[in-house]
Amino acid sequence: MYNTFISVVGIIADDKSLLKSFLEKTYQLLRENFQDFEVILVNNGILYDLDDALKDLHGLHSYIRILTLSKSIDPNNAIVAGLDHANGDYVIVMDTDLSDPPALITKLYEKTQDNNDVVYLRLKERKLPILKMLLFRLFYYIMNKYSDIQIDFNMSEFRIISRRALNSILRVREKLRYMKGIYSLVGYKTNFIEIDSSSQTFRKKPVSYSQLFRAAVSAITSFTDIPNKLLLYVFLASVTFTTGTLINALCVKVLGFNVFGYPAPQVQGWTFLMVFLSMSFTINYIILYVIGIFLFSINREIKDRPIYILESIQRLQDNSSSVINERPIKKLEKVAANI
Repeated sequence: MYNTFISVVGIIADDKSLLKSFLEKTYQLLRENFQDFEVILVNNGILYDLDDALKDLHGLHSYIRILTLSKSIDPNNAIVAGLDHANGDYVIVMDTDLSDPPALITKLYEKTQDNNDVVYLRLKERKLPILKMLLFRLFYYIMNKYSDIQIDFNMSEFRIISRRALNSILRVREKLRYMKGIYSLVGYKTNFIEIDSSSQTFRKKPVSYSQLFRAAVSAITSFTDIPNKLLLYVFLASVTFTTGTLINALCVKVLGFNVFGYPAPQVQGWTFLMVFLSMSFTINYIILYVIGIFLFSINREIKDRPIYILESIQRLQDNSSSVINERPIKKLEKVAANI
């Protein structure tokens, strides 16, 4: 048995039967391998009755804390609530729907003993529909090429983090968060355990393309400088095109030779003008859209609003799921919740 305090942090699963099975398996493994442990569950807008879901977990209640958020928010922000309240020497971040195998917790911990601060679970192959696979690969290509961080395409969210690495991660209080990017940003020694994709069961609800797009935009604007590079390329292309047009105009004037050919006299230059105007307006709107995204991101950050707002913190009794301790929320958070 390891003489270590382990915190397990996860967002409560949508399926209460999966949550119960997860807690039973996790508790059994933690009790057999670690001297002390806790399980922190973040209630990010779950609608079913948690009392009913947790009532038959004998012996586990005293180790569970439930952080209830005042409203449902982005999972990247919701997980920060659990990390803020974790007390362990090492913190496990995992899903509670059994898509992450609890049996691998000990293997992740053992890997940290080789002087690793962050150890994540890596899939040998990431199985996605063809369209999503192409979009994901494009996203990871942009992140790795145009930012100063490197993110493994097959990396999962399931990981263990040392206390010193977690303290640095929690110092990053961005409102638009991409947790994989933040894990890589802090720069502590990182390693992984690779497993076959078939050994991981995927039970998550499918994520819509609009949600993926918002997450991708948030990550790209936070960690990369690709918009600046794109605008530079657009500027260089426009200069090249303008230079070519001026040279062609001189050729027509002096030599009577038109590089673009001779359209009908009554509409001379109409096609070229229409194409040029269409391209110009398209480029201008793209530039304005990119600027709008950055202004929105800056606006979100400078307001300094809380990443999350807690409604309650509950610790359960040993034989029932009634609350025996509920911490008061800070005054600032209470005021914000009532606005």
